[in-house]
Amino acid sequence: MKPHPLFATLMLVCLGAASWGATVTFDDSAGTQDWNTAANWDTNTVPSGGDTVIIPTGKTAVISESVSSAIVAGNITVNSGGTLTLGTNGSLQLEDGSVITINGTFVCSGSSTHTISQRNAATPSINPSTLAVGSGGLLDFSAGVHLEVNRGITITNSGGTIRLGKGALLTSADNNNYNDFTSASGTVRWTYDVDQSAQAALLQFSDVTIGGTLEVTAGGGNPAGSTDTLQFITDATGTISLPTVTSVDTGGFTFTVVNDPGATDRAIDCTASPIGATTVTITSPGSTAVYGNTVTRTATAMNGGAITWSTTDSPVVIDPLTGYCGKAGTALLTASTPRTLTSTGGSSSVNVNVAPRTVTITVPTKSITTGTTPTFSASDYSISNLVSGDSLGTVTLSTSATSSSPAGTYTISVNVTSLNANYQISGTPSGTLTIVDPAPPTQNLTSGGGGGGGCGVGGGLGLVLAGLAMGLRRRR
Repeated sequence: MKPHPLFATLMLVCLGAASWGATVTFDDSAGTQDWNTAANWDTNTVPSGGDTVIIPTGKTAVISESVSSAIVAGNITVNSGGTLTLGTNGSLQLEDGSVITINGTFVCSGSSTHTISQRNAATPSINPSTLAVGSGGLLDFSAGVHLEVNRGITITNSGGTIRLGKGALLTSADNNNYNDFTSASGTVRWTYDVDQSAQAALLQFSDVTIGGTLEVTAGGGNPAGSTDTLQFITDATGTISLPTVTSVDTGGFTFTVVNDPGATDRAIDCTASPIGATTVTITSPGSTAVYGNTVTRTATAMNGGAITWSTTDSPVVIDPLTGYCGKAGTALLTASTPRTLTSTGGSSSVNVNVAPRTVTITVPTKSITTGTTPTFSASDYSISNLVSGDSLGTVTLSTSATSSSPAGTYTISVNVTSLNANYQISGTPSGTLTIVDPAPPTQNLTSGGGGGGGCGVGGGLGLVLAGLAMGLRRRR
C-alpha cells in the first residue's frame, strides 16, 4: 500500500527539522580564529541559517574579507569573556527574528564598512532581528569604522556599553521607520575629534533613545568651551531622547544634536565635571635592588584598573614583566593603568638603583716545602654568591715567595682583571702560603743485616752470640 501523500510530506518536514536550529559552539580547534573554517567549530561544520551559535568565554571568532559572501546565522550569543569580530569588510546576514546577544565583546574593526542584514529584508516588520548588548557586554566600533544595519534590525543596550570611536559611523541602511537605536541603560560613549574631520554619528535611525549614560570624550584633545556637532539623525517622524551628558577626559564643551529633517537642532552644554587622572601608587620595588635578584612589583590604581609594568631602559636593567634585575645600573620602571569608561588612565614611575652583586673570594692555606716553586690554579680559590653561568673576570693568585725562600709563612695575593661590572668583591681577599723544611731521612734498621761490619740490629746480635759461643769453648 502506498503511503498517504500527507504522511510523506510530514516525513520530509521531520527529516529537515533534524538539522534545523542546531547549536554550534566555536572552539577554535584550528587555531585561526576564522569563522569560516569548519574545524573551528565543535561540529566541524560552519554554522548555517537557523543554527544557534555560541562564542564561549576565552574564544575569539573573526568574520573577515576572506569570506566570499555574507555569513548566514540564526541566534548568536557571545558569552562573557568571548569576542566576535567583524574584521576588514566582514559582514553578517541573519535569519528573520534572530538575536545577537552580546554578553562579551562584539568588535567592528578595520576602518571599513560592515553590514548586518536580514535574509528576508522585504518584510522586516513581521519578524525583526535584534543586536542586543547585555549587562557587561561591549559593542565596540574602532576609529573610522562604519557599521550599516539594514531594515528590520534594531540595536538595544541593557546595562552594557556601546563605544563609538573617532569617526565611527553607525547607520541604518534606509529611512523607512524600520530601525531603532535604544540604549535603555548602560553607557554610550562618543569620541569627539577636535579638528572636526572625523566625527562619530548615529544616522538615519527611526528613533534614537539613550536612557542610561551618554559620555563624550575628546579624541584629539579639546579646549574647554569649544563647540562641535554630534550627529543623531532620524527620519522625518523620528524622535531623539537623550540623558544628561557626561564629559570624560575634557573640560566641558557644547555640541549640537542634529534632528533631521525638519526639527530644531539642539545645543547641549557638556559641563559635567571632568574625571581627573587616575593616581597610580607604587609600593614596591623601593629605590634600591641588587643584580641577580628579583624585585617585587606592586602598584595600585585609584580606579581599580589593571596594572601594566614597562620600562624605556635599553638595555633593560629590570625586566618589567618578571622583576629580575639583569644588569647593575639605574632602572626606570613605570606602572600604568588604561582609561576606562568611567575614569581616565594614569601612570607612575620609580627609579631603582640596581647595585652590583657582592661576591667573596676564599683562598685556603697552601703548604709547600723549601726549594719548591710556588704555583697556583683555579682549585686554590673559590667564589661564593656568583650568579649561575656568570664569570667574575680573570682571577690570578701570586706570592712573593720563590723556590729560594726559607721556611715560613707568606701572603697569597688575589688579583682580578676584567671584573664583570655587575659584581663587586668583598674586602681584599688573600690567603697564606706555608713553606716548611723537608723532614730528615729516616734510618731503616733491619734484622737481615750481616757481613761487612754492618751495624744493623741483626749484625750486632750475631757478634754477641758469636762472642758468647767462643767464651764457652775456652772454659772447656
